[in-house]
Amino acid sequence: KILETYPACSNADGNVISPVEVRLESAGGLIKDGYSLGRSLRKYEASTVIEDDKICASSCAVAFLGGRERNIEHSGTILFHAPYYNRLNAMGEEDPDCDVETATLNGLQDYYVEMTDKETGGRLFERTMWYCSTDNGWTITGGDAADLYGIGSGL
Repeated sequence: KILETYPACSNADGNVISPVEVRLESAGGLIKDGYSLGRSLRKYEASTVIEDDKICASSCAVAFLGGRERNIEHSGTILFHAPYYNRLNAMGEEDPDCDVETATLNGLQDYYVEMTDKETGGRLFERTMWYCSTDNGWTITGGDAADLYGIGSGL
């Protein structure tokens, strides 16, 4: 609703000349919420930013990819990990179960490709799947590293 209320600045031809900028910081949440936010950001041509010393992890990282332009500041960090079911072990500690349905995995890979491109999305998916954790994952710090992996540059 906010993006509908405050659209990007456009010229007389309707071309965006100054996108809405959304600054993201979160330890994550539900993957479907990340998809929804990312697609809304893309629909309204918003740009995404992770500021210095901030982290955007899990579903936040998924949402970040929806940015028309994506920027991670020098010491900003993004963290990706495999989707999982949250469960508790015998000691009452979180013990993620990454044995999720094929449809969930296909959905994540399809989203990565939708928000980047086939090559980048495939590489991002492969690297993401290396990490089954609630608090650890593939971590990228700074815009140069994000650009190297094809996730820090806009469309």
